[in-house]
Amino acid sequence: MNAYIGAKIIMAEKMSKNDFDVGFKGATEVPNVNESGYHVQYSNPNGSTYDSWSPQEVFERAYRPISEDEMAMVCSINPEDIPEDANPAT
Repeated sequence: MNAYIGAKIIMAEKMSKNDFDVGFKGATEVPNVNESGYHVQYSNPNGSTYDSWSPQEVFERAYRPISEDEMAMVCSINPEDIPEDANPAT
């Protein structure tokens, strides 16, 4: 087999597991586990999105903030791939 590396732009914000379960899974009662992590929004090929949650350590090993220069480069290649509310990291 050959090794591959891929890249994609996602939207994310810091959010505890409890807050994600209440806000996105409709949970009314959650265990008192306030694990740090990220709410992540992925884009599907058809343009729809889906929400997920990732533990902080896992997320930070896989992703890093996008710079303004990187955002400009990506937008110049395929601007419709960038969500309207996407902001480069500061």
